[in-house]
Amino acid sequence: MNLSVISLIFKNTFQKEWRSKTLLFLLIITVIMISLAGVVLSYFKENVLTEMPMEGLAQQSLGIFFWIINIWSYLVATFVGVSTVRSDQDGGVMAQMLSFPISRAEYLIGRISGAYAIVTGYYILSLMIGIVGISLAIGDFVLSFDILIGMFITSLSNLVVITLSLIHI
Repeated sequence: MNLSVISLIFKNTFQKEWRSKTLLFLLIITVIMISLAGVVLSYFKENVLTEMPMEGLAQQSLGIFFWIINIWSYLVATFVGVSTVRSDQDGGVMAQMLSFPISRAEYLIGRISGAYAIVTGYYILSLMIGIVGISLAIGDFVLSFDILIGMFITSLSNLVVITLSLIHI
């Protein structure tokens, strides 16, 4: 295995997905949705739930955000996994890349690791925006050890989703 070839394919995956602008669009939609949810949560805290303890509301809100962001990251992982190799096939780039002295395994490892890095970065950024939004709305920092373990497990399952969607093609 030639790690320099894998790193070049890894970098090319980032460049290719950035040029498609889909991830940028998904990130903007996610930030808008999390911001709106934070505004609604802040409104409920100030006007509706003045007598209720905020710790329970914060943990429930964080759990709901975590669940929604996990489902969204699975969809993004599926999309990125499918589009990473499919766009190479459709554009005729795959045959051209494989004509160079690289193996199919190096090509797939580079594409899978690039797609995994993109989805994991997107997932962590989305979750951190949600945690900061809930923390600002509630007035207390709400990150817990359970969320960190959940992030790790979801990250691994995103790798499985990417790999399966890539192999499915």
